[in-house]
Amino acid sequence: MASYDTLPQDFAAVAHAARSGLVSFAKRILGNEADAEDAVQRALLNGWNALDNFTYKATLSTWLHAILVNECLSVLQRKDRIERSRLAVEKEYYWARDLNPEQLLLREELQRVLRHEIRCLPRPFREVMSADLATIDEERNRTYARSAITGMNLYASKALCHRARKSLRDRMERRWPRRSD
Repeated sequence: MASYDTLPQDFAAVAHAARSGLVSFAKRILGNEADAEDAVQRALLNGWNALDNFTYKATLSTWLHAILVNECLSVLQRKDRIERSRLAVEKEYYWARDLNPEQLLLREELQRVLRHEIRCLPRPFREVMSADLATIDEERNRTYARSAITGMNLYASKALCHRARKSLRDRMERRWPRRSD
């Protein structure tokens, strides 16, 4: 077992010996060599920077694997956010391509006002409407998402969503009354 005095040397030796195994492990999680190399590099750097927190409850290599797992999860989350934002931009492009500039401005203003009004709703309504506005396309999936976010059963979630929609509709009508033709 390493002592505190020899920990930096032990870290360098363990990191060098474990590097190829760490890269293989990260590659299985991330799917490609480049991301795996980057994740291992960041994990080793994080391990080095947190060396003072090493408590000898595990071996250095086990500790480095745990740091690498967290780094791989962070990489996957970043990739997921990038993919979701790319899809949102693509979806926005396809929805907006048939609109003229005035219609686009009106739509953007409506979206801004809707987001504001949703933030003004009571908390349960706000949560259920946020789930409703998520980029989930199928009604069944929206229902399950609302239920998961609010922690309610499906029927209670549906009822609350219905009431939240009515409340939001009322707020929007107060802001922009319907014209009587």
